[in-house]
Amino acid sequence: MKLKLITFLSVLFVFFFCISCTQVIEKISEAAVEEKEAEEEKEGEAYKAEEEISKEEEIEFIKEPIEEVELPSPIPNEGCGNVAGRIFWNSQPVNGAKMVLCEKFSVFSGCEGQKFEGTSDEKGVFCIENAPTGEYSLVLQLPGEENYLFAGNFLKGATKIKIEEGKTLPLENIHAFKTDLKLISPFDNEEIEIRNPTLSWEDYGNAEYYLIYLAPEAGDIGKLIDEKTEEITFDVAVDILSCKFTWEIEAFNEYGRKIAESEYFNFFVKVECPSCYLKLITPSDKEKIKYGEKIALSWEEHPLADKYNLSIRNTDTNEYAVEFVKTSDTSYEIIEPIPEGEYYWGVFALDSFGTNLAYDATYFTVTK
Repeated sequence: MKLKLITFLSVLFVFFFCISCTQVIEKISEAAVEEKEAEEEKEGEAYKAEEEISKEEEIEFIKEPIEEVELPSPIPNEGCGNVAGRIFWNSQPVNGAKMVLCEKFSVFSGCEGQKFEGTSDEKGVFCIENAPTGEYSLVLQLPGEENYLFAGNFLKGATKIKIEEGKTLPLENIHAFKTDLKLISPFDNEEIEIRNPTLSWEDYGNAEYYLIYLAPEAGDIGKLIDEKTEEITFDVAVDILSCKFTWEIEAFNEYGRKIAESEYFNFFVKVECPSCYLKLITPSDKEKIKYGEKIALSWEEHPLADKYNLSIRNTDTNEYAVEFVKTSDTSYEIIEPIPEGEYYWGVFALDSFGTNLAYDATYFTVTK
């Protein structure tokens, strides 16, 4: 009996010992797996870090070669302040750029009222000193250029500079562009008899690529914005309509900085094809309509139109009497009386894709 008991206990001990061993082995295996996963994760993080370093090196490689310099900060006179910054063209500092703070500035009349000037040095650094406190427009003129350009924080689109007493305002780097890129064809105000013209311009030596702006006077057919090319010609792929078009070219360097732009040229497509203009019929331009009368709007059918988009807006309140209503007809009636006042109304001709093909607008007045 004792022998059986001893044998049973021995078997039981071995059984539990084996279970314990299995659990230990499982735990060791789990630990090994966890350790392996941790190592793999660590290796993954190391690879990711190396990849990020590689990306940083790549970004560093294409980064502009702009050396940081300290801006001047002279002590201004009582009641005055300064402004300091750096100016670049083609990612290089500009020596001899004229920087002007204008009390008032417009593209038509130029700099008016008080103005304060500074000139950039060989590092592109400028400082305009002792301007009375207030808000000014900062404009610039590059050496050899006739035109003045707005300056300021180009990234945020700011053109106003606020001068505070006793302070020197540091500006972010200003990246200017020139206006000497020359357009060749179509030349300004040329009439062409082709619906797929080729645009061409002179090679701009420092340009890495160009952006093309082409827009019709009415409608969206042929509108090409931010169309990019490395060539100095561009074939218009769409069949543009009979219309007046405006075009312009901008040049950019390898760092994506705009370095030049052309003037705007117009050309006219004179061919037997649908027009970008839609003709309104009634009411006639500046027609007077008595309050309470039914207003019947009508326009000529456009051969490519699938629908028309109509709007009527009060010019004084900017409120819409009709806010962009789509119709397949070439007429629209306003039965309910609308308040007295002047109204601006227009109609877009839309194709089946919703593209604006043609447009026209005019005024009418509701009177007592």
